[in-house]
Amino acid sequence: MNDRETNDGAGAYKWVALALLTVGYFMQQGTRQIFNSVLPQMKLEFTSVAASDWGTVMTVFAAVYGVCVLFAGVLGDLFSRKKTILISVALFSLAILASGFARPFGWLSLVSYLVVVYSVVFAVGQCLYPSSANSILSQLHDKTRSMAMSVMQSALYVAVVAVSLASGWLAGLGQGAWRYPFWVFGGFGLALFVVLALFLRDTKPVPPAPGAVQKPSMAEAFKAFAVKPSAWLLMVAFGFQVFTNFGFTVWTPVYLRETFFADKTMAATEAGFWTMFHSVIWHYAGCVIGIMLASRFSDRLAATWKPARLATNFVGLLAGAPCIYLAYTSNSLNLCAAGLFLFGLAHGVYDSNMFASLYDVIKPRYRASSTGFMCCGAFLVGAVAPKLIGAMMDAGITVKNCLASLSGAYFCGALTVLVTICLFLKKDYEQS
Repeated sequence: MNDRETNDGAGAYKWVALALLTVGYFMQQGTRQIFNSVLPQMKLEFTSVAASDWGTVMTVFAAVYGVCVLFAGVLGDLFSRKKTILISVALFSLAILASGFARPFGWLSLVSYLVVVYSVVFAVGQCLYPSSANSILSQLHDKTRSMAMSVMQSALYVAVVAVSLASGWLAGLGQGAWRYPFWVFGGFGLALFVVLALFLRDTKPVPPAPGAVQKPSMAEAFKAFAVKPSAWLLMVAFGFQVFTNFGFTVWTPVYLRETFFADKTMAATEAGFWTMFHSVIWHYAGCVIGIMLASRFSDRLAATWKPARLATNFVGLLAGAPCIYLAYTSNSLNLCAAGLFLFGLAHGVYDSNMFASLYDVIKPRYRASSTGFMCCGAFLVGAVAPKLIGAMMDAGITVKNCLASLSGAYFCGALTVLVTICLFLKKDYEQS
């Protein structure tokens, strides 16, 4: 089928596009969970690999993603958005498939192979998808935009849970079975590429209205960001949150497997499933509840109190710190699950105003670019976490204590937001 262009979104096609792009977003978000899910099994098979080396894989991924996300939206504007989406799906699917063949190749060690295939190629493919997919949806769903984007966003939570559980179960099927999730989801991604190539239509960029102000240059947008101390501090706070999130997602499955599911009488498939079940279900259930409640409350409060959105960030980060500590210092699986749920609740409260709080201090004209700057800086800060925790484990610190120390990052993030509110918000605030 040849590419067909549409700008009106008339008829049933806009719902077809929503379904296609939602499945694509499911794959884009879900495949990020595979490495974390199979890491406990990989550690059992490759015992000579240091924990810091495993951490390198996700550290490089986060750093590459953080840099590339700055330019992902620009590529979607310069080139066909359909082609950008197809390149994205092809790259991250091939990278996932190839990760299942990880082993030393010539001068490449196991970890070096994963860094090239997973950390670099996978990260580049991952960062290209969201901006172009959201752009197509916003154009097709003019009158149903919020609903359409909410449907696609909901795929994130479903993907995290579903792919994590499936990967954990598949990885426990036997020796070397950690490769199966990479092959299964990589193959599914390539099949999705074919479906998108056949059925997804491109859209023409909407031309600016006569007399409309042109899109600002990146240099102009960065200057608008750079002169706002609040923007820099919110980026740092987001960096602490991303740091915690990367540490949590990479090493929590290892902690749970070694602490609660190392019983030799338990089948490997059962241990893998329950490890991933507790790694994701409690935390992300809390995230959903937290983001729904906090977003409604903060929207109402922001109408009469300017610091409302930043105060919501502060509460989420401050409340999350003791919950993280509870999750990893208890010797009870039930208390750990309770801690992960409460941590998820606080995470959702923070996420509800993660970008909305930035927009309180940035002029509307520069908000899209400022989002990219904030993500880039935060991911570069957060990228340190997997490698650092691995190095701490190599130095003899238990994974339990390493993960409990992440509570300090959340506390530092809360203090950063508090300084922003007290010292800079009044001067930096921008009326929408």
